[in-house]
Amino acid sequence: MTINRYYMFLLVTLNAMVGMAQVSFGVTKPVEENGDWVVNITMDNPNEVITSLQFDFTFGSDFSYTTGNYSFSTRARKMKYGKEVETHDLVSGSATNGGAVRMVIYSSDNEPIQGTSGTIVTLRLAGLSTAKVTECNLTNIVASTIVDGEVQQFGFYPQAVIGDSSLTCYDVMDNDVLVLGKLTSAQVDEMNLCLSTNPKVSLVDLSRCTNENLGELALTSSPTIYLANKGQISNKGNIYYKVGKDWGVDAVDVVDGTTDFVSTMDVIAEKGSYTRNFKNTNWQAWYTPFVVPVSTLNGKLQVAKVVSVKEDDENVYFYCKDVTEGYMEANTPYIVKAASTGCRTMTWDNIRVCKMEETAVTFTTSKSAFTFTGNYAVKTDMYANGSYALSGGVLAGASSSAVTLSPYRWFMDYSTISSSRKRCLMVFTNEITGINAIESADAVDAVVYDIEGRRVGIISNGVRIINGKKVLMK
Repeated sequence: MTINRYYMFLLVTLNAMVGMAQVSFGVTKPVEENGDWVVNITMDNPNEVITSLQFDFTFGSDFSYTTGNYSFSTRARKMKYGKEVETHDLVSGSATNGGAVRMVIYSSDNEPIQGTSGTIVTLRLAGLSTAKVTECNLTNIVASTIVDGEVQQFGFYPQAVIGDSSLTCYDVMDNDVLVLGKLTSAQVDEMNLCLSTNPKVSLVDLSRCTNENLGELALTSSPTIYLANKGQISNKGNIYYKVGKDWGVDAVDVVDGTTDFVSTMDVIAEKGSYTRNFKNTNWQAWYTPFVVPVSTLNGKLQVAKVVSVKEDDENVYFYCKDVTEGYMEANTPYIVKAASTGCRTMTWDNIRVCKMEETAVTFTTSKSAFTFTGNYAVKTDMYANGSYALSGGVLAGASSSAVTLSPYRWFMDYSTISSSRKRCLMVFTNEITGINAIESADAVDAVVYDIEGRRVGIISNGVRIINGKKVLMK
């Protein structure tokens, strides 16, 4: 092992498939250069052909690294069509105030890293001119090699290059290296297994690989983000690709009342569907991660939302306004009324699917607060918490502890300075009817309020609320 001002190498002897091999890696101290702090990652591989690397790069708290702030040496370049081109790509995250960054250097064409020694890639860190220069670390190093012309997925496993033992390193590579290139079916199966059992894997860049190289990659779990080319991956919804500045997926299929679908980020789905069984044609709660063009629901669903609330001594009036144009926003409480009963699958092209968040909207009066909260999980504490929900078109509290609320709905919590609960009435502006009189029997028993929720006499002109319905008195 040789140590000088800039380099620290850890030599590791490895028993490769073709015999004993010696490969060593190095990382330099940050050196200030033209406003950046330069760090070189080096490799000596006198007897092995290396195609790809994966490692965790750790640096001091006075520095930060931004994704893409690197440059390859001639070891990752070659002449092609009369000009020098890069043979490799580097995928990494970012880190501020020091930390560890997972980096993967790979070639989608399985090009070898040129030469047998020296710098492979130069990283550029941001830091103050007064930054305390500390050694950097490389941990979790994996290198893939070629044996008899074939890439070996299980390559070299050096332990570490420790320049500063005080730096915090992390070990998240519970499984094997991802070899990006032409894979056999057995290697693809192994790759799926590695991904499915390592929940900390958050970014794998497949965008430079071809369909032929990838084969049929069908993940057995749903990792956070995978970057690929559009139409490249066969499994729906698990692989993301770039659509301009947005993330995209091939398809998103959601079944109402289930918890199978999870959206952890905003994406554009080339195809989106939402299947729901409308058991009645009363008003029902709607809460989804979709941004839905209202025009796509014309003739199928009537859409409205609560816009204000009034209350008197006996009732609470929730004033609802029809939504006839524009969009139904994601993670927002709405009410819908189906034109007919039955199971219906609503489909959209290029629909935005947002990160699923159970957000809340609160309306207040001088006496009470009414909070509408969306839910993406089965809610079992409706009765215990005194929560209200829409059932049969009526907003009412849960009648027993057996009452649950399905996902893609919303519930209302009711807090008041009064100990008594009031009847909740949904008032729709489109349900105003014109009449000249009402029957005397109804008039005797009728409880009448004006549009502001104040109790008034039956013989009066204008819009009145009689027995919970909006009526135009003439």
